[in-house]
Amino acid sequence: MSSTAPAGETKRPSYTSMEGMIWNANHVLEQALKPGIQGLPKNLFEDCLGVVMVSIIEAGFIFSANVGTGIVLLKQADGTFSQSAPCAVGLTGVGFGLLAGASVKDVVMFLMDQQTVNSVTSENGLKIGSQVELTLGVGRTGKGDFDITSRGVGVPISIAYTKGVFGGFNLEGAVLGARHAANKAFYDKTTSPREILVEKSVAVPADKVTMLPEVYDKLAKLSAGVQAEPSPAEQEKKTVAASAAEQAAASVHAEAGSEVVHVDAAAEAAKEASA
Repeated sequence: MSSTAPAGETKRPSYTSMEGMIWNANHVLEQALKPGIQGLPKNLFEDCLGVVMVSIIEAGFIFSANVGTGIVLLKQADGTFSQSAPCAVGLTGVGFGLLAGASVKDVVMFLMDQQTVNSVTSENGLKIGSQVELTLGVGRTGKGDFDITSRGVGVPISIAYTKGVFGGFNLEGAVLGARHAANKAFYDKTTSPREILVEKSVAVPADKVTMLPEVYDKLAKLSAGVQAEPSPAEQEKKTVAASAAEQAAASVHAEAGSEVVHVDAAAEAAKEASA
């Protein structure tokens, strides 16, 4: 089941397939590139070792206990992300009330040190510790101001997209871990986050219809601090890729079985509030 969208826009596809996670990652990067909004400061893209893009569920199918799913990409030797195969991840350990109350739609996490990368690529995943407040500078060329020494290692920088604005967001206590069923369905074999991201022993299947090339392109543009709107050709591809993501989700559901559940975030938030 996909999320609703304004008239004229493609609906967000399933949160459970890698194709859907890539589509949603491209969507939030598209918002960050739009002229007229603050966007994301380029120094974070320049300084980070990796980036995580997680979309928060509103209503639909998702992995049990997850509040959102997305992908991890690591920066390559050439300083870009364009050769990084994606690893599917899920966000757990945080209540729906926190996210729904803040109207959070997407979260972009910047992995700023090797310890954080090591945790994300481990089988246990990353438990997010205390996060310092991040103040975004003015525009894409402004800096994301934070104290790297007080932040410490092993802590990503999280920025949430909510109500058309990007801003610092504290996810202390949340856990970011691999979604093995989605990775297996996409790569057609069982593989670990380390094999995908560090050892690079798997390649993106050539027959998959995804928005991954567009994700790479948007990350390069954000690193350069520029603005951009999607082309008509990309808009058409988004529709095709969303359909492919919905079809791929059926395979994930079959593979994961009871691990995939239907969730209404507003209803879950209300349950948390009354507990």
